[in-house]
Amino acid sequence: MSASFPVSQETPSDFSWAPGQQPPVDRAAAPPSGPPWFELQAAGAPGAEQRPIAIEVMPDGSILVLDEADADGFAVVHRYVDGVHAGRASTRGMLGVFPPADAEGFQWPGFDFAWHAPAMDATEPATPRLIIVSTEGNQGVLFEVLVQPASSGAPLPPLQLAAQPDYLPLKRYLGMPLVSLGRSQVEGDTGLLYRSQAHWLPLVAQRRPRHHSHATLRTPIYDAREPGHVWHRVMLDACVPAGCRLVLASRCSDDLDLLDSLPFTDEPVPLLRPDGSELPWLLDAPGSRTDAGKGLGTWETLLQRCRGRWIQLALRLEGNELATRGVV
Repeated sequence: MSASFPVSQETPSDFSWAPGQQPPVDRAAAPPSGPPWFELQAAGAPGAEQRPIAIEVMPDGSILVLDEADADGFAVVHRYVDGVHAGRASTRGMLGVFPPADAEGFQWPGFDFAWHAPAMDATEPATPRLIIVSTEGNQGVLFEVLVQPASSGAPLPPLQLAAQPDYLPLKRYLGMPLVSLGRSQVEGDTGLLYRSQAHWLPLVAQRRPRHHSHATLRTPIYDAREPGHVWHRVMLDACVPAGCRLVLASRCSDDLDLLDSLPFTDEPVPLLRPDGSELPWLLDAPGSRTDAGKGLGTWETLLQRCRGRWIQLALRLEGNELATRGVV
């Protein structure tokens, strides 16, 4: 036995327009005829393996792709416009905000990136800022994204990343993608959240005291009042905390007119005297007591091959910007 049931080819709708009304016209843009993706182009350094790991959209609609690392070990950002590669920029420029002692042998492969939210009181569009997190997950680095228009004719790279000195630590980061809130809650807030153990924490710039990283002090010209004088040693009453150091240089001559044209020669690194200053009447000056833990006391160095009537010293003060030096 068999039976057949007539079925309409069009299922009637449960909703019908009132007489005289017409359905609205769909004004949505037609989908592109091609596939909704584009091919990544090999645009890295020779011998580098491309490892795209994250993607973001710029305000102008172009696409940024984060490549984990180039041949030098630093993350690279590629820009695509309408599916065509339009520039690349390395994060290696971040070494410019690092102390020189920390830059040697440093590498920084990328893991994820996201846009920094606009400031709370921003009234005009600002330069786009991108936060890139490395694979180690200790902190993020803030970059300003500079795009050079193709029609400008300026001899600049089409895409540049300008590293900023903001300190963005991530505490016990679990390696999940950054989440954007789209707005800043407080000053220094990036508008991003990161996963830390069982919680999502805001990524906020931590303010730190900043001092100048270096400075040079030149002494007056001293006169020994005898030609061929052998200058012996220099003692400085100073406070040199951890992360800072003193570098002493000298120049000597028997001809005062010739002294200004001579280069400075570095002397041995000053050492902290264990018994303080040789001056007996000091009461509350840095050299009156010695505190090795604070770098406080009298610092001494022996001058090498410093012979001549006239002498001038140059004292270079160097530090990590977290502490500052004091010299009396």
